[in-house]
Amino acid sequence: MERLCESISVRWETSGISPAQLIRQQEYAKQDGADNQPEVTLWQETPEQEISDTGKRSAVASIITVFGNCEDITASTPLSGSFPARSDSTGCAVSSGLAFSLWGSLDVLGMPIELAGELFYVRGVFNADENRAFRQVSISSEAALSNMQLRFADGGSRDDAESYLIVADFSGGIILDLPLLAWVCSAILSLPFLLLALGILVRLIRRGMQLRHYPILLMGYLPFGLLAMCGLWASLDLPGLPSRLVPTMWSDFDFWKNLPSDHLGSLTTWLSYQPTTRDMALWLSALPMTLFALLASIFVMLAAAQAKAPSCKMLVIYCSVYMMALCAGTLLISTLGSIGFNRSMYLMPCLWLGVEFWLYWHERRLKRNARERNYPDDEDFEKQPELPAQSEELRAIPPLAEEKTYDTRG
Repeated sequence: MERLCESISVRWETSGISPAQLIRQQEYAKQDGADNQPEVTLWQETPEQEISDTGKRSAVASIITVFGNCEDITASTPLSGSFPARSDSTGCAVSSGLAFSLWGSLDVLGMPIELAGELFYVRGVFNADENRAFRQVSISSEAALSNMQLRFADGGSRDDAESYLIVADFSGGIILDLPLLAWVCSAILSLPFLLLALGILVRLIRRGMQLRHYPILLMGYLPFGLLAMCGLWASLDLPGLPSRLVPTMWSDFDFWKNLPSDHLGSLTTWLSYQPTTRDMALWLSALPMTLFALLASIFVMLAAAQAKAPSCKMLVIYCSVYMMALCAGTLLISTLGSIGFNRSMYLMPCLWLGVEFWLYWHERRLKRNARERNYPDDEDFEKQPELPAQSEELRAIPPLAEEKTYDTRG
């Protein structure tokens, strides 16, 4: 998903931009000395097109017509060869599914295929089960392509894309800030550890509030609280806040009012269009990630409520078991694809157990000190059996008279 969200996407519903228009705009911008010009890729997907080889075997596939960098519009990785370059108008790249449909093999580099009466040669094979093919269009083509990818040198934002489209006179497109979407997904994935961090913070503050009437105890508690805060800061690995979400003035109410409406409006309009293969890959990555983060948050909070570390031995056992399970899970999932865990996943649960152990020990210590102040020898006192209460008959018996003694001397 990160690869699909590295550039800003623009889409036209009924029109688009042709390669010839783009080349003219880039030449004018170069003559005018314009800076912050993005790398532009134009593309369009045409489904259910018939492709045939020289042996007259044919298959139906989706054709992605590109002018620019093919890697910018797909997350598929080449198995052999590469995607055709922008200047290679006779080259193409086919999916592994299409290669098996036409030739029954992946060793098809250089093989000719025919599409819409034009002859292309296979430059590469990429990993995909669906029948798909990428082809580059000629630099002089006047045919409009309905999708544009903008990759700025400094990352870029929606505002940069809007400025570029206005200056280039490419109007009518809907902008989707894909880097911002990637940041939102990363923030959602960090939700379980953010909840753990919030729980640790609340528990530390609550214990400090309980000791606010005891200055000496509070002064002894503060060093540990500060140490736990430092550990919390070091354990969190949240994605950096994009600059476009930070206003120049916090009192700019128009900024806060327009921020959700602009992005949600563009996203809603984007979803109303017919989805392309790239859109499907993007949404099929974002939606499971969101669902996984929500389920993981519920599981983490339930596990945190049940996790108790009443002794140093149990603390070491719990942390060791968690780290071994995490490493085993990493090895298991990595066989299915690339995966990366941040330091929050490794450190935050162990920090929760450490804080749980220290708070339990601290509370137990305070209770023991309170008993020692009331009873000098509380253990012996607790071991003494309680005397039974006197019955009514025993209380009715008068006390024995004191024995009198007489002096018999002299």
